[in-house]
Amino acid sequence: MHKLFQTLLYAGIVASLFSCSEEVATPISLQSNQMSQCKTSTTLAPSMNRLSAWVAEEGEYFKYEATANGGLTLTHVNAIYNCAADSATTTVVSDGSNISIKEVFHSQSMANCVCPYDVTTKLQGFSNGTYTLTITTTYGEVHKLTFKYSPTLSGKQMIEHK
Repeated sequence: MHKLFQTLLYAGIVASLFSCSEEVATPISLQSNQMSQCKTSTTLAPSMNRLSAWVAEEGEYFKYEATANGGLTLTHVNAIYNCAADSATTTVVSDGSNISIKEVFHSQSMANCVCPYDVTTKLQGFSNGTYTLTITTTYGEVHKLTFKYSPTLSGKQMIEHK
């Protein structure tokens, strides 16, 4: 009987150790996204497969800034897309500190020109720590952005097309 009691006590301790949960971090979620109007006059695009060749003069980049209560504003500045674009959507999937963002431009029709747009995505659920954003654009380009989140975070990462 004593042996059975010890075994049950040991099993209970082990079970309680594994059932104790650490505080689960709030998952990162999409708060909103917005696309600007075409920023400059459009450029004729002889080949829609070469859109990255028409980057605005100041370059294409990601700008990011912490906002109140664990928020982050991420702006894809001078994203090059067809000048007939009427909207852009972003989807967000987070797995702890790894966040995947997919940016998709939508057009009812296509025109023979391209244009720089700004796409702003607002995220929520950050706490102090290191995060990696993997951003996939409409054209399948993948960009990684790693940063240490804090309430004073602010930065910029240029995009180089190959």
